[in-house]
Amino acid sequence: NTRILVGQNGLIWIQSDDLKNELIAVEAIKKIEKESHISGLTDKIKQFLEEKTGAKVEAAVQPVGEQK
Repeated sequence: NTRILVGQNGLIWIQSDDLKNELIAVEAIKKIEKESHISGLTDKIKQFLEEKTGAKVEAAVQPVGEQK
């Protein structure tokens, strides 16, 4: 599991037990930044992450202040 927290100031914090997953997250964020104008980006990023990790990807969005 990799957690990505985005602050209101735009600061991005990535946390994972595996450095490889953190690097994949950084690569995905850079890809989003570069391709933000392209339609279907959500599906492209999902496919990218599934190819990189070899696992099915599901997004979990949690409002600030709520933790599992």
